[in-house]
Amino acid sequence: MFKFIVLLLTTPLILDILKEQFQKMGYSSNDDIAKKLQEFDLFENIKFVQTEDDEIYWFEDDKMYMSTLNEEGTWDPEEGVPVSFTNLNKNELEKLIIIISALTER
Repeated sequence: MFKFIVLLLTTPLILDILKEQFQKMGYSSNDDIAKKLQEFDLFENIKFVQTEDDEIYWFEDDKMYMSTLNEEGTWDPEEGVPVSFTNLNKNELEKLIIIISALTER
């Protein structure tokens, strides 16, 4: 029983030492690779709607964002601005209703 407890207590320490040594030798940890893949997956899994005016709308963190296509025909979610729902005229409101229904249907 004592050996088992010692093993449980020392295993995380040994793993940390090995991780540090591998990093010194130039190997990246799986955590770094996993974070990069998650960031890529988050971008790839964004549900968005593109309007005829090349505006892109999407939901993120319970907020709606808008961006426009650049000259290369791409867009960056980092450059998105939150959509304000205040002081909308009838046409803007109808446009947002259509966009929201398209985003929630998918």
